[in-house]
Amino acid sequence: MLATISADRLAAERSECSLIWAAAARGEIIDFRPTTSPAAVLGVRLVNVPRGDQPQSSWMHSYDIVQPGGGRR
Repeated sequence: MLATISADRLAAERSECSLIWAAAARGEIIDFRPTTSPAAVLGVRLVNVPRGDQPQSSWMHSYDIVQPGGGRR
């Protein structure tokens, strides 16, 4: 239910922003509400993509940690 409300709110904000941008193209100055989502203002969409297979870590991509007494791990 909350996801539906958030999606509907974002859609309404996008419509409002498109009207503000259209007014700006005609030379009118209308400020965006301070609570407007940046994604709605910019007209972008957040997409979460799963990471692909990552290579295993190796000694060349790590830090040397020197322990007291000179030992390394």
